[in-house]
Amino acid sequence: MTETSEQLADAIGVSQQLAYQTAAINSLKELVQAELTAQEKWVASKFADLDKRSDQLDAERATALAAALASAEKAVDAALTAAKTAVDKAEVENVNWRKTTNEWRGAFTDREKAFMPRLEAEAADRVMNTLLTSLTTRVDRTEAGDNGASGRQAVIIGYAISFFTLVVAIAASIVLALKH
Repeated sequence: MTETSEQLADAIGVSQQLAYQTAAINSLKELVQAELTAQEKWVASKFADLDKRSDQLDAERATALAAALASAEKAVDAALTAAKTAVDKAEVENVNWRKTTNEWRGAFTDREKAFMPRLEAEAADRVMNTLLTSLTTRVDRTEAGDNGASGRQAVIIGYAISFFTLVVAIAASIVLALKH
C-alpha cells in the first residue's frame, strides 16, 4: 500500500496543485477581465467624449451657418431695397428729364416761330444798306459843299435824318419779324 498511498498522496498533491493552479488561473482571469472591462470603459468614454465633441462641433457649425445665411439674407434684402430705391429715383428723374426736354423743345419751337425768315432778313438788310449808302452820300456831299456854319447845320441835319431813317428801318425789321 505504500505504493498506492504514495500514488494517492501524489494524486492528492497533484489535485491540490491543480486546484491551486486553477484558483491562480481564475484569479488571473478575473484580473484580465477586470482590466479588459476597465479598458472597454475607458475606450467607451473616449468614444462618448468624441461623440459629444462631434455633436458640439456640428451644433456650432449649424449655428454659424444659420447666422451666415441670415446675414447674407439681410445683405441681399438691403441690396435689393437699395437697388429698388435707385431704380425708383432713376424713373422719377427720367420722367422729370423728359418733361424738361419737352419744355425745352417747346420753347425752341416757339422761339423759331418768332424768327424772321431768311429771305425777309436779307431783304431788310438790303433796304438798310441802301438807306445807309444814301445817307452817307448825302453827308459826304454836304461836307464837301460847305465848310461854314450852314455846312455844319447841314451835317447835323444829315445825321439826324440818317439816325431817323435808321430807327425807321430797325422798327420795320422788328415789325416784319413779329408778323411771322
